[in-house]
Amino acid sequence: MRYKYLIIPLFASFIVISSAQSRYHPVKYVYDGDTILINGGEKVRYLGIDAPELEHSGGDSEFMALTSRDFNHRLVGGKRVRLEFDCEKRDRHGRLLAYVFLENDEMVNELLIKSGLARIMIKPPNLKYLNLLLGYQRRAMSKK
Repeated sequence: MRYKYLIIPLFASFIVISSAQSRYHPVKYVYDGDTILINGGEKVRYLGIDAPELEHSGGDSEFMALTSRDFNHRLVGGKRVRLEFDCEKRDRHGRLLAYVFLENDEMVNELLIKSGLARIMIKPPNLKYLNLLLGYQRRAMSKK
């Protein structure tokens, strides 16, 4: 009978610990300035921003595409990130759409805009952080 009272708190603790750990996802690969691959094979496209396109088939990449990818790689490469979703969870290519956060709670989308290596991309209905990102873009533009 005493075991019943011991098992229930133990089980509840296990569930809490499991959900807290699964909140963060290891980044396996950085494709470019706004797309990553997380553990489990899911491609994640950063919401609210657009980074210069990197040509993967050998052609010319857009200006600053390599710099944007390298900056993104320094931020998230080999690290664990937390994903926060908005209204739409996937794009037409099947990629997850998310705001990406580092373990110190800094938003990667925001850091890319602040650095001038991405710009905001308005795609309704995903407007959760629009005003925040727009403010950072305005500051980055004023600093040129």
